[in-house]
Amino acid sequence: MKVSDVYRSKFLRGTDLQGAVTVTIARVVVEQIGDDRKLVVYFEGARRALPLNRTNATSIAEIVGSDETDQWPGTQVSLRPTPVLFQGKTTPAIRVYPASVTARPPAPAPAPARPAPTRAPEQGDPFDEARGELTAEDIPF
Repeated sequence: MKVSDVYRSKFLRGTDLQGAVTVTIARVVVEQIGDDRKLVVYFEGARRALPLNRTNATSIAEIVGSDETDQWPGTQVSLRPTPVLFQGKTTPAIRVYPASVTARPPAPAPAPARPAPTRAPEQGDPFDEARGELTAEDIPF
């Protein structure tokens, strides 16, 4: 038996999630946690809540389209365990994504390589590097 099974926290931790979970925000309150006041999100049908760090609070505000927490209830979000570096160690944390996102967003495609010139610059081409800097006379308009 694990101690964490007997003394369950009222708050979610990264180790509590085995994968992405879609939840609906029921309410958002401010609670004193240790020495800090934090926004805490409660979810419909869940016994445990998620205290928000700035990253997750900002994520929800972007998903909802407002940083007014009174507008957050009813919003579906996806909670996912994500490895983060904390105090020099990699540990699972919870990150908030839009509910429709089921996998990590793909990395942007690299910019296409610039094609090599197919012909040598024509005589008088204003972009011919051999000519030096452009002057006002070089611009055709």
